[in-house]
Amino acid sequence: IARMFYSSGLPFNLAKNPYYMDSYSFTANHMLNGFLPPGYNVLRTTLLQQEKAQVERLLKPIKSTWNAKGVSIVSNGWIDIQRRPLINFMATSERGPIFLKAINASDEIKNKHYMVDKMIENVCVAKNTERNEVAYAECNWITQVVDDVSSVRNFIINHSMRLAIFNHFSPLKLLAIAETRFASILVMLKRFKLLKGALQSMVISEEWNSYREDDVGKAQAAKEFILNDVWWDKITYILNFIELIYSMLRACDTDSPTLHLVYEMWDSMIEKVKTSIYRYEGKELNDTSTFYEVVYSILIDRWTKSCTPLHCMTHSLNPMYYNDEWLQEAPNRISPHEDKEISMERNKCLNKWTLDAKSWWVMHGSSAPLLQKLSLKLLIQPSSSSCCERNWSTYSFIHSL
Repeated sequence: IARMFYSSGLPFNLAKNPYYMDSYSFTANHMLNGFLPPGYNVLRTTLLQQEKAQVERLLKPIKSTWNAKGVSIVSNGWIDIQRRPLINFMATSERGPIFLKAINASDEIKNKHYMVDKMIENVCVAKNTERNEVAYAECNWITQVVDDVSSVRNFIINHSMRLAIFNHFSPLKLLAIAETRFASILVMLKRFKLLKGALQSMVISEEWNSYREDDVGKAQAAKEFILNDVWWDKITYILNFIELIYSMLRACDTDSPTLHLVYEMWDSMIEKVKTSIYRYEGKELNDTSTFYEVVYSILIDRWTKSCTPLHCMTHSLNPMYYNDEWLQEAPNRISPHEDKEISMERNKCLNKWTLDAKSWWVMHGSSAPLLQKLSLKLLIQPSSSSCCERNWSTYSFIHSL
């Protein structure tokens, strides 16, 4: 171990690192015969990504308070040993500071306009999931596939001869759906998948290949996409896990009484999405999937925003969720009265039946204004003078100035 320090020039302070001590203690106590430490590639890829995801999870409770309580973006500049001017950005709130990013400002004029632009970027990353770097890195391929499908569809629709060739092979039409419509992307992809056979027959036909009156390059690009099995697999994958979300939302978007079903439907939907993603990635359910973590965080953010205590109350009142048959369908299911989150939210509904004295007079005392005024003054008074007896050292310090 000492030779590792000497040969690599590692600082001796590393020996004080608690993780350094724990790693050797864990290996010794568990008698891991034949254990090989993680190699160069694993340390810089898989394990690094897992550790980053873990740090993001630890920071999430702090970041979740920013929308409600506010956050300040602060920055500082310094020059490293390579003489590069670096600028770091920190987000600070009542829960403490968080490092956002550091940028190399070489060849830049570091004036107020440059700094404001960079700060705005960080505000968007911190507060907007669509701009989040991790979400973008993991989900950008979906945007790429959707854009490719749109470009193929638009090429066919916007060229009358190509559209005539397509109509010869398919009785169904290519849909042009406004982006503002609910689930427009899903509807477009479903129709495109339904037309797969007709599209492939079209691009290998003599009519398609012999027509040269429009942009031949775009026609060839469309043909390559349509004949690409990997591309179609991605479309199928997107449909498989988004369809689960779409179906759940459609089930709620009805005049039928469904409030008592929403909590369980949302919970089951998330589990099904996880199963779909892990099946495609070929992973076990206890493995780590960065893409699923991003999808999960988006779904949880939406649920946190939309969930009310009434969802938990009505879930608790549904006898189906106490039934042994329902409880045994999944290993992690428990009845509502044993679920801490449901019980806590349900109690919020029950507590609304009881008002403290001050709130009661605020709501119901308007018919007796004089008595209401007197009550509100009396009901906020303490019962002793103990508050004056605290922090004597502070009070005496003030008067000694």
